[in-house]
Amino acid sequence: MGRKGNSVQLRAALPESFQRRFGALIRQARTATGLIQADVARLVYGDETRSGEVSDVERGRHAPTPDTISRFCAGLQIDPVEVKRLREGCEQNWPVIFSPSITIDRKVVGRDDDVTALHNLLMRTQAVANLPGAVLRETGGIGKSMLARHYSTTYGHLYRGIWWINAADRQTAIASLCDLADALSLQKASERSDEALAKKTILALQAEIDPWLLVYDNAIRPRDLAGLVPVRGAAHLLYTSREGGWPNLHESPCRRLSTGQGVSLLEQESGRKEDRLGTERLVEALEGLPLALVCAGAWLRDVPSVSFEGYIERIEALLDDLPDTVEDYNNSVYAAISLSIERLGEDARLLLKTFAFLAPEGLDPDLVAMLDGKEKQSNPDEVEKLGAVPQSLWRLARDRPAIERAFADLERRSLMERNATGRQLHRLIQATQRVQLGDDADAWAATAAALISAGYPDGAAPGYAINFATCARLNSHVTALHAGPSGGPSTRAMDYLFNQASVYAWALRQDQLALRFSIANLRAKQRRGVPDNHLHMIMGWSNLAKDLGNLSRVSWAEQASAHAVRLAESNPVIIQAHYAISLSNHGEHLRSLAQKRGGAAALALFDRARARFHQAVRLDRIVNGPRSREVAIRLNNLAILYELQGRRGAASNIYKAALSIRRKVLPPDDAHLGEACNNLGALLLEQHKLAEARPLLEEALAIREAAFSANPNHPQTHGTARKLIALLLLDRDRVAAEVVATRHGIEMTKFSTTI
Repeated sequence: MGRKGNSVQLRAALPESFQRRFGALIRQARTATGLIQADVARLVYGDETRSGEVSDVERGRHAPTPDTISRFCAGLQIDPVEVKRLREGCEQNWPVIFSPSITIDRKVVGRDDDVTALHNLLMRTQAVANLPGAVLRETGGIGKSMLARHYSTTYGHLYRGIWWINAADRQTAIASLCDLADALSLQKASERSDEALAKKTILALQAEIDPWLLVYDNAIRPRDLAGLVPVRGAAHLLYTSREGGWPNLHESPCRRLSTGQGVSLLEQESGRKEDRLGTERLVEALEGLPLALVCAGAWLRDVPSVSFEGYIERIEALLDDLPDTVEDYNNSVYAAISLSIERLGEDARLLLKTFAFLAPEGLDPDLVAMLDGKEKQSNPDEVEKLGAVPQSLWRLARDRPAIERAFADLERRSLMERNATGRQLHRLIQATQRVQLGDDADAWAATAAALISAGYPDGAAPGYAINFATCARLNSHVTALHAGPSGGPSTRAMDYLFNQASVYAWALRQDQLALRFSIANLRAKQRRGVPDNHLHMIMGWSNLAKDLGNLSRVSWAEQASAHAVRLAESNPVIIQAHYAISLSNHGEHLRSLAQKRGGAAALALFDRARARFHQAVRLDRIVNGPRSREVAIRLNNLAILYELQGRRGAASNIYKAALSIRRKVLPPDDAHLGEACNNLGALLLEQHKLAEARPLLEEALAIREAAFSANPNHPQTHGTARKLIALLLLDRDRVAAEVVATRHGIEMTKFSTTI
């Protein structure tokens, strides 16, 4: 998954003075220990008749003196450091960093007591645990995420930073933490993957002395978050989950709304107050579940001719005919959502059916508009990919105003909401729609995959920086489709998405994610019955080998690439260009395997690798021409092999030939050109030809910084930076070396023993 979807929001603290915040802290400490104000007066002043003074402090009526602060800290065992942070928070306008995912677009009704209870729980556990934590665990539709957002905005002034982590699966949690890394400016040190950067972010949080709040939303299992949660420091941890089994965490109440609270919410959402008795009956029928009440309120606002009693009759009729597939959430939520879906216009229904299989976040009109202009494609592969798209969706994609109206329809009925990062659906709304689709669910999942495939960059394009933002935006939907039944629909669009998502992850060195998508790609093809020696299967095995190689699983990588060659050789109509790719890939993994071996075994593997590269070069010269991009790639691979064998003269000549070709056929900012400059520059550096090596390494670094801008910690960029620093130090240009080192977070002291 990509990690550039969220922009950091700097948030000013709530307009509350230190004296009021100190008073709130005293009140929380008193409540947590079960003391009344007279008890506190006896502890602080030695005189319980001074409870009025305690009340004045709690209400923030007077600025507390240092003596007053000391007395209360001693009497209630409050850490003075906590008071110091509180004061600094006022002076610094906390929170300084506020996640953009925490927004509330309506007045929250009936949650003040729950928020207070949650805060008291966190304060109480803080006194007995290194890292306070709580979990809001309940069934869907009860408002766990809303309560967590309400807590974040109500008590946000107590925290230097607040961050919302989508914890529905490990990869989305990693992406959320990488966004936090951006906010904390942690992008300078080298990391091999997004997971490494996420873990680095956790280490940084553990070193913080100021309080933070981390919200892990929609968490499934503790093991999914292993290594992604602080275990010490000053952070408070808040989880929302429908699952149990959260060790060392106290559960905080997230109750159904009382009748009075439900009435207030229903009146707010419906804009109707004429029938108190009917409103109360409807709250009871919907069991006080906030999501159901919000949907009901929007429905009643839209249909003023129907009374509350009339709405109840409709709910009861739906419950009498409830599908067997409804599970994991309350029946009344299903009924309320179903009634709202019935009110949707044709276009909005069309979108909801499609969006039911995508990620609940990151939904916007541009997603639908990606189809515009694709229908007329005559390429057979493109036709197969998009064949699941119904004509009604093609029509809608060409009409931007109609798309906007359909989104507005979903929002008006409270089936979709906006936040700072875009529009989103509640997961239970998606689940309800999937149940209603019944036997048609598979077809609409295929439609969703085809929609995303229409916008996902083709060919090798996901590997180029110009397309990174698009891939990042769409990858969450690829992940959501993969999480569906059978790992996603068995369609050409789905295995195309897995392949392209793997290419993107490979380019950014998100190695585990790339491997995950490569495996999914092969499985998707097998489910579709694609022949083993089909071109798409051959390329799938080659891509799998590359991803295994990046994870240092060298033997497996060689076996996978050898299998791709065998499949190509068994295909009677294999295109020579693709056969050359398979040969070259196998040569790369034979070369890597040789580096792991020694003696005669290594020599034999190097010989086999060289033979593969020569075969590939011969084919590419015939198919693509002697000075083609493909020939340059094969020559580069051959030069690396010669360099590893110590044949630097031959390697230098071949590197120069490969660079010459690439300069002629590639744009000046192409990542492959950066590779050629880096390889030749590094070899010249080893030969101490500093004047020749410097411009090449400087050019390589500039190209790679731009090409991999979405991952400043990309190992190729970092590797080139280290080589250039070494050269600059040898060339006695320490100032320039320090500039490069600072830009990439590299410690100069590490070069003293290696140069």
